[in-house]
Amino acid sequence: MHHPPDEILRASSEDGWLRLIAVRTTTLTESARRRHHTSPVATAALGRTLTGCLMLGELSLAAASSRLTLRLIGDGPLAAVIADCDGRGRVRGYVSRPTVELPLRADGKLAVGQALGHGQLVVSRDLADGQIYTSSVPMQSGEIGEDLAAYLDASDQIPSAVGLGVRLDRSGRVVGAGGWLVQLMPGGEAHLGLIQNSTASMPPISQLMADSTDLSAVLALLAPGLSVQESSRHSVSFRCTCSLRRARRAVAMLGPDTLADLVAIGQDVETRCHFCNRCFRIPVAEFSALTAR
Repeated sequence: MHHPPDEILRASSEDGWLRLIAVRTTTLTESARRRHHTSPVATAALGRTLTGCLMLGELSLAAASSRLTLRLIGDGPLAAVIADCDGRGRVRGYVSRPTVELPLRADGKLAVGQALGHGQLVVSRDLADGQIYTSSVPMQSGEIGEDLAAYLDASDQIPSAVGLGVRLDRSGRVVGAGGWLVQLMPGGEAHLGLIQNSTASMPPISQLMADSTDLSAVLALLAPGLSVQESSRHSVSFRCTCSLRRARRAVAMLGPDTLADLVAIGQDVETRCHFCNRCFRIPVAEFSALTAR
């Protein structure tokens, strides 16, 4: 099935009182599912986290080289879900326990909140100037969208609503994934009722993305009757920064004694990237050169 390309759209109401973001992440979430071989509930949790990370990055990363990391660390069976993105819309992530299976909720939906449980939502921003800022809030429900809204309310002191969703077919493949975010800027209280009604009545974002709804139409559903000005639209993708060179550097950090032991037993080393599950094999012959240096 063909899906529109993944992208993120940022806009504001013409009067300036609303800040709006919509993002499609169907393809990148399916890529993450295939890379990590996630169960349905783990796929949903990972897709929501990747999507939320991109929206937070769109809000706060001005430079392309800046990075934002979103961690949801809970006491449920998934344990933790982590995503990391840069200022160019490239995101990566993983689930600590990707094969967890749980029964569906009574309403037929995936039990993401139960899978994550209670814990902390942690956001770290690594800015281009070298400064690192970290903040955290207790997770409200483990459903991730509600947790991100609570984080924005606490950190930015701006009333926020967040919608996240991942839709799977019977085989577990991702057929729709995305998110929306709306913030009510100071002075815009007159729009509060409108936003409450629109966010409560609009279809699930996973359904809209499975139906290939354009992101502009999503914003129109969020702010019905208001003139919305789009400020930026760009692609997003699953992209990892790992490489064979980095894997070699990691092996070199094992130290000369460990490397010498590996050479003595003739054992190659395999390293695996947490974020993308890519495996790198370092031949034992390279250890001999490292040990000599």
